Amino acid sequence: MKLSDYKNNVKIKKLIEDSQNSNDIITDKVLLENQNILDEFLLNYKECNLDTKCEQVVKNYQVDLVFKDHQFYLKNVLCVHGKQTEKLFIIKKNYWFCDFDLNLFHLTIDEYFNTQLNNATFTLLDQNEKNIRKTILKTIIKQIQKGYKKGFYLYGNSGVGKTYIFKVLANTLASKNKTVIFSTLRSLIDKLKESFNSSEINSLTLIKKIKTVDFLFLDDIGGENLSLWARDDFLFEVLNYRMENQKPTFFTSNFSIDLLEKNLQFTKQYNIFLTTQDVFKLEKIKIDRLISRIKTLAKEINLTGKNKRQTN
Repeated sequence: MKLSDYKNNVKIKKLIEDSQNSNDIITDKVLLENQNILDEFLLNYKECNLDTKCEQVVKNYQVDLVFKDHQFYLKNVLCVHGKQTEKLFIIKKNYWFCDFDLNLFHLTIDEYFNTQLNNATFTLLDQNEKNIRKTILKTIIKQIQKGYKKGFYLYGNSGVGKTYIFKVLANTLASKNKTVIFSTLRSLIDKLKESFNSSEINSLTLIKKIKTVDFLFLDDIGGENLSLWARDDFLFEVLNYRMENQKPTFFTSNFSIDLLEKNLQFTKQYNIFLTTQDVFKLEKIKIDRLISRIKTLAKEINLTGKNKRQTN
C-alpha cells in the first residue's frame, strides 16, 4: 500500500501525531520500513458498532497497532462488543441480588451522560431535567469517592426517573467491583420468605448479605403495605445494622421522609390508620426509630420533572 493509505488511517495518523513529541518519531522512512506490518493491520482492522453484530474474525477482539523503538507491532484488544461483554460480566458478578434484568439494562454513568444527558438529540428529557440528573449523579459519585458513608433518599412523583437514575448508579458501582443489592422491599421480603422453605437459599445468609453488601438500594420504599414483621423485625434490623456499621444505603420513594413516616402507620395487621391511643403510642415509637435510621443513613433529594411513563 502507499504512504497516503497509512497516513489516512485514523489509528496510524494518531500514532504519528503522538510520536512528534517523543524521541521515537514516525517518519515516512519508518512507515516504509514497517510496510508489511502496516499492510496486515489495514487488511484486518475493523471497527465494531454496538448497533450491529460483532464483525471481528475472532469474536469480541479486534487487531490494534502499537509503536515502540521504531517498530510497529500488532496486538489483539477487546472491540466494543468485547468491552460490553466484559463490563456486563463484572456488573453481574458484583450484584448479590437485583430485581431487574441486567441483560436489558446495564447502563453506567459514563454511558448515561454520553447517550442521553450530554446528547442534544435525546429529547425525552429537557435541558433542565438533564442538568438536574447530572448534578445529582456528580454529587453522589463525588461523595462516594471521598469515602462519604451516607447514602441518598431520592423522592418524587411517579415516573420522573428515580429508579432509572439509581439503577445507573448501582450499575456503575458494580462495574467498579463494589457489591450491590438493588430491589424493592417487596421483592426482598418475597425472596426471604421463599428462603424459609428452601433448601437452596439460607435465610440467615440472605439477611447477612442484605446487611453487609457494600451498597444497598431499596427501591420504591413506602409503595408496599408492610406487615409488622417486615417493618419491625426485618427492615428495622437491616437499617439499624447498616447505620451502626456505616454501610451506604440508598432509597427511592414517591414520599418524602416525613410522608413516609405517616404511610408506615398503615399496616396489614390493622388495615386502618392507627387510632387507638395505646397502640398508637407503641407504633409511633417503632416508626420513629425506623425513620430515625433512614434519616441517619440517607440525605434527602427531591427529583422533580414530568412523568416519563405517560404517552401522548
